[in-house]
Amino acid sequence: MGLVVYWYDFICFGIVLAAIVASLWFLLRRERGCVDVEDTTHNSFLQSRSGSESLGSARLRTSCWRGLHPGWLLFTRSISFLSMAALLAWDVLEWDASIFVYYTEWTFMLVMIYFAMGIVASLYGCLEHYKEPTSGVCEDAVGNKVGDNEFRERLGVYGCFTETIFQTSAGAVVLTDVVFWLVIVPFLSNTHLGLNTLMICMHTANAGFLILDTLLNSLVSNLKYTRKYILRNWPKQMSFVLFFQTFPWFRMGYFVIWSCLYIVFQWIIHACGLLTWWPYLFLELDRPWAPLWYLGMAVVHIPCYGVYAAIVTAKNSYFPYLLPNAFCYPMLLTLARGCSFSIFLAGSVSGYYPLISGVLSWYQRVEIAAGAARALEYLHEKVNPHIIHRDTKSSNVLLFEDDVAKVSDFHLSNQATDMAARLYSARVLGTFGYHASE
Repeated sequence: MGLVVYWYDFICFGIVLAAIVASLWFLLRRERGCVDVEDTTHNSFLQSRSGSESLGSARLRTSCWRGLHPGWLLFTRSISFLSMAALLAWDVLEWDASIFVYYTEWTFMLVMIYFAMGIVASLYGCLEHYKEPTSGVCEDAVGNKVGDNEFRERLGVYGCFTETIFQTSAGAVVLTDVVFWLVIVPFLSNTHLGLNTLMICMHTANAGFLILDTLLNSLVSNLKYTRKYILRNWPKQMSFVLFFQTFPWFRMGYFVIWSCLYIVFQWIIHACGLLTWWPYLFLELDRPWAPLWYLGMAVVHIPCYGVYAAIVTAKNSYFPYLLPNAFCYPMLLTLARGCSFSIFLAGSVSGYYPLISGVLSWYQRVEIAAGAARALEYLHEKVNPHIIHRDTKSSNVLLFEDDVAKVSDFHLSNQATDMAARLYSARVLGTFGYHASE
């Protein structure tokens, strides 16, 4: 028997279609804003190499806890994936493959995909951690490591895709558990499936494992979008602004589209006569109040996504104050008098807090020195008028992911038109005496 369509069902179709169109429009508008940033002199200021501000694999394979070995993140993700795979296999053996008509199994698969991609990234992180630097390093080797932009871009795409799955599954997990514990258990648990141990485990493990990974990982939102947002809303004269990342709200569109795909899937299998009953009563189309249910489910996506966003915000806001010596600050936005802006992740050379425990290797030292030298060369030779920094020291050389070094703090810079006045000024600026920039 096919799907019987009533006049009020067209309102339900319109609600779902409007949700898909609105999500696509918002995502295209925002995601395009992440890429279409004007490449002006100010935007490219002190960019030592491309991809330094994209979501690389470093934040995917490392933890937000200082000194935590990447193997622990690999271990927790592996345990999470294997446990969820075992529960899903148990579920299929118990109810056969038809169990995938439920939204819970869809969400379960999405979370497992995230953990699988996270395991691959963590394996790469462990390999990078155990890679022993050679004692003799030639200039060509360092140049090849720095110039591998294509590989870095692939890592950035991989990281962005994984983070999108993470954010989508986060909202879907909250929606699944809210519907299960607040709707199905009190009112609908005996309609088609009785409440049992397997159902309780599945609706606990999905949220538990994902929250555990959230507390350990260092994933943040899209950095270029944040950069554009900050420039519109923060005063440019500020030099350093501490800015904690949360979920970008525009990414909720992926979560909405994911739920809409499930609804469309239900419509198709009912229209083809493959299923004669509805897994969830609030999806039924043969009831006059169906549009109200559909509208309510569309609206509930907002608080469900907001709940997980609040968890991430609480993590990035309170842990740095409660555990300042153990938790890595998410990032520091640097605005040098409106001239440059970037996402400050690791620390300065004088107070280096590596994302992975350990001292600076020879490769890292050469890259930091080369990055600082390129920055000073840009200031002294290429910018017009020329800028003499006049306060070059280790605390003003900031370290970013992938060991990108950038020079900061231009409060004491000299932009006089007379070169001799800049070079031979007797005024004492900055720190007293000589401070090595390494």
